Amino acid sequence: IFILKTIKNKNDKRKELLEDFLIKNSFMSKDSLVNEFGDDYEKIFEDFQTAIKLKDQRLEDSRAKLISYRNFIEMWAHEIKTPLAFANLFLENHKNDFDRESLDKLSLANTNIENYINQILYYARLDSNKKDYKMEEVFVKDCLDEAIKAYYPLIAEEGIIIKEDVSEVKIFTDKNTLTFIISQIISNAIKYCDGVINISNKGKNLYIGNNGPKVASQDLAFIFEKSFSGEVDKIHKSTGMGLYLAKLYSKDLAIDIEVVDNSDGNFVIGLRL
Repeated sequence: IFILKTIKNKNDKRKELLEDFLIKNSFMSKDSLVNEFGDDYEKIFEDFQTAIKLKDQRLEDSRAKLISYRNFIEMWAHEIKTPLAFANLFLENHKNDFDRESLDKLSLANTNIENYINQILYYARLDSNKKDYKMEEVFVKDCLDEAIKAYYPLIAEEGIIIKEDVSEVKIFTDKNTLTFIISQIISNAIKYCDGVINISNKGKNLYIGNNGPKVASQDLAFIFEKSFSGEVDKIHKSTGMGLYLAKLYSKDLAIDIEVVDNSDGNFVIGLRL
C-alpha cells in the first residue's frame, strides 16, 4: 500500500507539473519538469516549449489579421455608403431627366446594393466583443416603416402589395439592429412572395408573412443557417445570409425568431420582441 501510494503521489505531482507547463509555458515550469523527470527529458521539453510558442504566435498573428480584416470591412461599408447616398440624392434631384423605367431600375439597383452593404457590415460585427448597442425605448412600427421604406423600389418593381396592421407598441431594444433584423425578414418575404406580404402584431409579437409557396419540410430546420437559400424556383438569387444574420442578432437582443406558419400561400416568420 505504501509503495502504491508513493507511486500515485509521484504521478499526481508529475500531472500537476505538466498541466502547469502546458498552461504557463514558462521556463520555470519547464525547469520544474526537468527536475522531476530528469535531464534526459530536457531536450524533449525544450522542443515542446518551442512548438507551443510557435503555435501561440501563429494564433496571435491570425487573430490580428482577422481583426484588421474586420476593421477594414467595417470601414469600407461605411465609406461606400457615401457615394451610394449621393447616387440616391442625384436620382431624386434629377428624376425628371430619366424615363420612369430607367429611374426604377437605377433605384432598384441602389436598394440591392445598400442591403448587401448592410449585410456585410453586420456580418463583420458578429465576432466583435462590443457591438455598440444603444438600448432605448422604441416604437416597433417606426422600425418596421423604416425597413419597408428601404425596399420601396424593389416593392414597386415587383408590384408587391404590403398589407400592414401594426399597432403602436414600445419595446426596449437597439433601434438600428431591430430595423436591420426586420429588413432581412422583409427581404426574404419579397424574394419568395407571390405578390402579397402581410405584416401584423399581437402585442409585442410581430408577424411577417407572404403568400408564396411553403418551404420544403426537409429544409425548414435550416432556413436560419448560414448560406441556406432553399430550392424555391425564383428569378432572384439569394446569398442565404439575411435570415442567418437576423437569427444571430435576434439572439443578441433576446428576441425569439421562428417560423410560425409554413403552408402554401401563408409562410410566416414571427418575432417575440
